[in-house]
Amino acid sequence: MSVLFCRIPDFLLALPLRRTPALARMPLGLVGEDERIEAASSLAQEVGVRVGMHARQARAHCPDLLLRPLDSRESEGEQQAFLAQMARWELPVEVHGWGAAWLDLHSVTTRRGDVCSLATELGRRVRATLGADRQPALGWDSSKFTSRAAAHVAAAGTMRMVGKTEESSFLSPLPVALLPLPPEALEQLHWLGIRTLGQYGALPTTAVWQRYGQVGKLAQRWAQGKDNRPVCGDARALPAPVMCDLEPPSDQLGRVLAELMMALRAPLQSLSAQLTGVRRLHVTLHFVAAGARMLDITFITPAGQPERVQAALAQQLHALIWPGEVERIETSVREVGELVAGQLSLFAGGLDDTPSEGDGINPPLAALAHRWTGRYGRVFYCGQICDARHPVPERVFRLQPV
Repeated sequence: MSVLFCRIPDFLLALPLRRTPALARMPLGLVGEDERIEAASSLAQEVGVRVGMHARQARAHCPDLLLRPLDSRESEGEQQAFLAQMARWELPVEVHGWGAAWLDLHSVTTRRGDVCSLATELGRRVRATLGADRQPALGWDSSKFTSRAAAHVAAAGTMRMVGKTEESSFLSPLPVALLPLPPEALEQLHWLGIRTLGQYGALPTTAVWQRYGQVGKLAQRWAQGKDNRPVCGDARALPAPVMCDLEPPSDQLGRVLAELMMALRAPLQSLSAQLTGVRRLHVTLHFVAAGARMLDITFITPAGQPERVQAALAQQLHALIWPGEVERIETSVREVGELVAGQLSLFAGGLDDTPSEGDGINPPLAALAHRWTGRYGRVFYCGQICDARHPVPERVFRLQPV
């Protein structure tokens, strides 16, 4: 195979920075409709702001964080312009996220020199279409995961090429967080001291299977450079539509949401086992003697966790005008994609939950510390901001036992 991965760093941030260049000197975060961070500037990431965090959590990490709403319509227009340039050669293209996609070159060439020429032309077209501030970073290899990892380490405006014989040595020192594993699995690996792809790839296969199942086994093969997945384009197999009937009374949002999640349980599990998530979900609600209402939910990044899908469904159902009781539900996954690698944090959940009154410590963090205190003693501390603008760093926050 011959796979070229193209990504445009800070794709979503380029639009607000183009309109207001002064924002480049400030920590900036773009917030989606679900109040979660969809993009964060380097200044924001330096103080712990991560994509996927709730806005409250991001504010706790960075009190000076500027939050701006994500312009989905404008961003989608830029995305389509980017994909149009990727598709000009009429070769298979698979989208990985905003400003990121694979291009299958195996039917054209597998030679480094030819690939370099094609990549140079692609970069020139992307800059001409999207602007000089959209410098693409390119990665090339014989597999999808390694080409994506290569583009991850390449600077904007450059390309990293990895040959088949170089894959193992190239991947070994890279962070394990490049794998799109669930946050819980990344947290466990962090606690076990597994920080690189080489360390994860060297673990006993049986142990990985027992702890992480099919997902962990598949991710380990990627970490070892063994990824034979083709660039799927639009031909990716989708789960079969699911239909279920509801017994009355069925005019309560909680019950309808529970039935929806039960219907989606099997499709989500099947997708997650392949490190794949839902990109677009279509739901039809049939009401008693009142016709049907349709919901079309698009996720900015593929959703593999049921909690994220449930939150999106709950938001749509809250905004829906209910003409009566629901008698039947139809759900279908219209588009899927590879899960985007998460950013590792020590404690899953973090400040995303409501703090308990009085002590300022969130319940999940306190419960986690209590569970480990018996093994490690009282060595867990939580930072509490005292004066965020104090010029002396030691006065900005203090540590207190959890």
